[in-house]
Amino acid sequence: MPIPAFRLLALTEAVSWLLLIGAAVLKRAADLPEATQIMGPIHGVIFLVYAGAVLYVRDDLKWPAGRTLMALFAALLPLQPDAMARAVERLDAERHSRRLYAAMARLPEGQRAVLELHRRPSA
Repeated sequence: MPIPAFRLLALTEAVSWLLLIGAAVLKRAADLPEATQIMGPIHGVIFLVYAGAVLYVRDDLKWPAGRTLMALFAALLPLQPDAMARAVERLDAERHSRRLYAAMARLPEGQRAVLELHRRPSA
């Protein structure tokens, strides 16, 4: 799963959580039980898809168990899945940077110097 898609899913899960909270308020304050009867299952499906996506991203990014549990726990708090998705995006960018630098280190010195100049044109 691409990281931007995971981030969009996390944001969707966070918004559906807030809508479910709003539906619960409507249920009690306006005596409108239909609000939770509609929003509850919608949020439940989105939550399950988010949890599956966390497990998929975990395998793809080789997360340790602690990070996976943190991502799953984030879904229990409003708006935390989006914060978790931003962190995943940052970690993925760092992983790609490490791969790039490792590949650059294997190049002959002359080619590496040209890439360094291209990367930092102000040097």
